[in-house]
Amino acid sequence: MKKVVGMFLVMNVVLSSVVLGADKKPAVKVVPSTPALLAKGKAAFAINCAACHGDNLDGNSPAAAALNPKPRNFKVDAFKGGEDAASVFTTITGGLMVDGKPTTMVAFGHLPVEDRWGLVHYVLSVRPKKAKK
Repeated sequence: MKKVVGMFLVMNVVLSSVVLGADKKPAVKVVPSTPALLAKGKAAFAINCAACHGDNLDGNSPAAAALNPKPRNFKVDAFKGGEDAASVFTTITGGLMVDGKPTTMVAFGHLPVEDRWGLVHYVLSVRPKKAKK
């Protein structure tokens, strides 16, 4: 009986994942960048992010020495959750998991949506521009 129940639960999880698309990120409608949103992001970064990521967005801060993994250097490091605006928004909102384990990048879903979009665009604004093909 236990095997039947166990198999039922496993099948239910697998089918739910397929039907619900649990292996995919939820669709996020990107809010376009504006000068006002960038300014809001810069202010929100100073309050919520600079303690770990540094005032210069380079991952150098007093707290960084105690964190493992080290905070992202937004200017050069790859983004583990994806570098497009929707992925960065998702990471800011829900935090970052790597190999199913939480990292020191905690969720900031408690911030207003506009502040989170401001953070997205502010952080992406310091990235090197990719050449257009």
